[in-house]
Amino acid sequence: MPDDPFVMTVAALALAAGCLVALAVALVWLLRLRREMARHRHFDDALAQERNLLRTLIDNLPDYIFVKDRQSRFVTTNAPHLGVLGAKRLEDVVGKTDFDFFSPDLATGYFADEQAVMRTGCPLLNRRERTVTPGGEVRWLLTSKIPYRDRSGNIVGVLGISRDITAIQEAEEALQKAKEEAEAANRAKSEFLANMSHEIRTPMNGIIGLTELALDTPLAPEQREYLEMVKASADALLAVINDILDFSKIEARKLELERVDFSLRDLLGDTMKALGLRAQQKGLELACHIPADVPDALVGDPGRLRQVIINLVGNAIKFTEQGEVVVQVARESETDGEVMLRFLVRDTGIGIPPDKQALVFQAFAQVETGMTRKYGGTGLGLAISSRLVAMMGGRMGVQSEPGRGSTFRFTARFGRSSQKPAGRRIESPVRLDNLPVLIVDDHPTNRFILEEMVAQWGMVPTSVSGAEAALATLDRAAKSGEPFPLALLDAHMPEVDGFELARQIQERADLAGAALVMLTSAGQPGDIAQCRQLGIQAYLMKPVAQSDLFNAVCTALARRAQLPQPSRPERPSAPYIPRRRLRVLLAEDNPINQTLARRILEKAGHEVLVAQNGREVLEILDRSPCDAVLMDVQMPELDGLEATRAIRRKEQQQTPGQHVPIIAMTAHAMVGDRQRCLEAGMDSYIAKPLHPQDLLVALDEATGPGLEGLGAAPVSSTLQPEPPAEDHPRLLPPASPEPKAEFPREGVFDLQAALAHVAGDAELLKELARQFLRLGPARLSELRQALQQGDAAAARRVAHAIKGEIGSFAAKEAREAVVRLEAALESPERFTEAQSLLEAFEAAWQRLGTALGDFCNLAPQAPQ
Repeated sequence: MPDDPFVMTVAALALAAGCLVALAVALVWLLRLRREMARHRHFDDALAQERNLLRTLIDNLPDYIFVKDRQSRFVTTNAPHLGVLGAKRLEDVVGKTDFDFFSPDLATGYFADEQAVMRTGCPLLNRRERTVTPGGEVRWLLTSKIPYRDRSGNIVGVLGISRDITAIQEAEEALQKAKEEAEAANRAKSEFLANMSHEIRTPMNGIIGLTELALDTPLAPEQREYLEMVKASADALLAVINDILDFSKIEARKLELERVDFSLRDLLGDTMKALGLRAQQKGLELACHIPADVPDALVGDPGRLRQVIINLVGNAIKFTEQGEVVVQVARESETDGEVMLRFLVRDTGIGIPPDKQALVFQAFAQVETGMTRKYGGTGLGLAISSRLVAMMGGRMGVQSEPGRGSTFRFTARFGRSSQKPAGRRIESPVRLDNLPVLIVDDHPTNRFILEEMVAQWGMVPTSVSGAEAALATLDRAAKSGEPFPLALLDAHMPEVDGFELARQIQERADLAGAALVMLTSAGQPGDIAQCRQLGIQAYLMKPVAQSDLFNAVCTALARRAQLPQPSRPERPSAPYIPRRRLRVLLAEDNPINQTLARRILEKAGHEVLVAQNGREVLEILDRSPCDAVLMDVQMPELDGLEATRAIRRKEQQQTPGQHVPIIAMTAHAMVGDRQRCLEAGMDSYIAKPLHPQDLLVALDEATGPGLEGLGAAPVSSTLQPEPPAEDHPRLLPPASPEPKAEFPREGVFDLQAALAHVAGDAELLKELARQFLRLGPARLSELRQALQQGDAAAARRVAHAIKGEIGSFAAKEAREAVVRLEAALESPERFTEAQSLLEAFEAAWQRLGTALGDFCNLAPQAPQ
């Protein structure tokens, strides 16, 4: 019932209970809400703290950090970046793009990079960028940009980090600039040294050459002494200059080794022969040993190897007062294409203290300070040699004991040549296999080397140390019915020397059948005549080159057997003897060609007048009649063609019937050139480079058999050629091989052909080379200046003159280069090409200059 009090009470209680429950629930919820709010406040505080920490961190980093959205609008950035952007507050940047802060070209590049990163998802890392701030300051940045992703991994922007590397960039640019300046300075130094190489050597060569010429003239004893002192001083100064220049080139890393084919045995044989006189003057034995297993045909730089050997052997001779100097070569290792050789130079000299041995390879160093005063030298030789050896892939070292001598050894790597070296052996007319040979020498090293040499040819050597043992050995062999067909005798032995031994052998009929070859390390003026009197077939200077000994053995055995003489390597033909002496007018403006032609003519007994151009020709002919004129076609002021026309007109007008023969000389060799010469009134034509026989024959033919020369009497007997080689006392031994200079590089300078141009006159060739080296730098400068000024005609004239000068040296590479240059200058449309051709020619000229300089310094005397 509704009014029932009980019910009413229960209802009230239920309502109160419900309210209590609701209140309790509300209280619990409120408590939980309070705790949750407290927790959120804690999270917010922590998040705020983290945000504050992150902001503090990125604002204080030196790098520029920024975030952009998909449209490359700034979302946020750090304080350092605000400074670069020229903004003071973050609000000044957010929502803007690079186009609001940078130039369009920079902003476009940044935008493209960012869009590419967001499109591909690939980061851009460490891009070096040049930027210009809104304030106009240039900065260099190292920038990385990476994709910025949301929780789902979607790319929503790009995060960028840039580091200011302006200081680093400026330092690198300064370093690069310094490097370039250093390289430019180094190039300038190298060019200076290259020029000085000729500028310094040329006057020195002139002093030496003129002193040598003066020493060949009649002199008072006091004058000769002074001139010999001048020459010795000049030689010493030139050696110092060469050392300094070589060392400077090596230090500048401008010295390059060549790779040409060469014969090791020929190179060492020639080198030792050149050093033999110095050893002889000190009474030293000089020997060279190359075992049979050492390859002969090599590929490398023979000139630099020769330089190292000369330095080491020269030092050994310098520091050795008695005993011997021995060069040994051995094979260290070998592959299919290369071989490593070990060279050893041993002496019995003063030695080097152990604590000083490392010092000898340092530049400008001497073991003792007093050595420079006593022995001379720059202290550069071994430093240069050790560096050259290193460039050849080897190492140099020394073992020495004071008072007992030194042993310098070095290794060097060479290629194996597939070509057989152009050896200088004759074709032997006799079989050497199993042929007995007696070797008589008191020096054990020499005996050992000679034994190995002859054994390589299949001969059977027997060695003894003196005359008594030699006679006993010959006597036993003769009694056994197997006498020795050949004996090699040392000229200078104690008690009984080689000549007395030869006399005793020839006095005995049972021994006199042996062919005798005399070997000497100290030749005397009367040795050759004594050899002829004693019936000695060959005479050689020690140390003996293997090819020279082979030739001597073959020649001696052929003469003993009365066989035809073996054919020798070609020698310059006998000089052409003109029919009469003539007065010859030489018209030539080029100093080198002028010297060559004048010397050829004077050597043939002709009187020579010299004109520098066509006008001087006319003036000289007006003053003094001449038998003939040698006329250069291209000369200044008045060329050879115009001068010839003037001479012919004057002859017709003033002296009808008179006709002076005119022979044209020109470097051109075309048919049209010959025709122009003949049309101008010239009688004959010879091409440059001049060859002595061609010049003299042309002169004789042009002057005719009936002409009485104005130069007076016929040519005297002193101009007659020497007897044939077989009858000449000097050629009792086989003819010395033609000088083979390792310094002229393959294709640069053909020494044999050049000597042929001067009839084998090595001194004349040296004189021409010195003139060429003296005039060359000015010629090149003149040619270079003409090309720079666009004067093709002037450049062509200089190139033509250089071509004529080069022709005297059989310099194929340089001549071909200047011919190409001259051809380009003939055509206006090829003038630009001439610039590059000039560079090629200058490089060829440089190599030729080096070869000629080496020839002037080192070349042996050519056989007369």
